[in-house]
Amino acid sequence: MEQTQEVENAHDMPVRDVVFAEPRQNQLATCGDDCAVKLWDIRQLKDPTCLLELTGHSHWVWKCDINPFHNQLLLSSSSDSLVILWSAQPLGGGLEGSPQKSSPKSIPVDRNVHTYSDHEDSVYGLSWSRVDPWVFASVSYDGRVVINKVPSEIKYKILI
Repeated sequence: MEQTQEVENAHDMPVRDVVFAEPRQNQLATCGDDCAVKLWDIRQLKDPTCLLELTGHSHWVWKCDINPFHNQLLLSSSSDSLVILWSAQPLGGGLEGSPQKSSPKSIPVDRNVHTYSDHEDSVYGLSWSRVDPWVFASVSYDGRVVINKVPSEIKYKILI
């Protein structure tokens, strides 16, 4: 058991979660105490490339998840009691196939697709449904479980 590779300074503060993009095994998402979600290209482990940095939470991001059917959709949950649905690509397209060396902050697109404010406390867990690509669940500190759907207008932008 030894470490094979490390992404130094992946976040400015501790990382809370990491998840692979199931359809694209060369990408993963991370989130952490710096209130950010980052999407990484890890094809070259010696020099991982940050494809995208998503900032919209006002407190620690505890969990992130990439939609297993439509990998341009990401979810994040935070201590600010919000769940945010993000677009990693303009809706209707998939994630980039090749890494972009430009700064992820230079992309002038608002990628916050929808914000869910159904919880009254920190949201520590979330997960996409493995059966219905448009449904996800989240759970907060107080034990409240909320099941939500992707808004219809977002769904149809992806499908059409």
